[in-house]
Amino acid sequence: MANTDNNKSDFFLTDENGKDIHVNLLGFADYDEKVYVLCAPFKGEEEEEPGAKKKKKPLRVIVLNLTYAEGEPKFTLVEDEDLCAKVLDIYYDRLLDEGLNG
Repeated sequence: MANTDNNKSDFFLTDENGKDIHVNLLGFADYDEKVYVLCAPFKGEEEEEPGAKKKKKPLRVIVLNLTYAEGEPKFTLVEDEDLCAKVLDIYYDRLLDEGLNG
């Protein structure tokens, strides 16, 4: 299921063990004639205790290769760290370009 309120999308990915993972769509990146989807684990509204300090956690990014089989999208986890780094660099560079030009 996807939620697209306020131009944000969140949805569930199902891993090979049948476990659903709630993620936010960050965006897309094209590299080496392939399309990659960048997602982050969903962070819903968390209850905080009054006066408690918020801890900043680094953003975890999931990189998926997007292909189509029989007209249906198929998402494959990218496990190659060098490829993930390259895709993230392309995505971040595009964000910077859009921020400077938009």
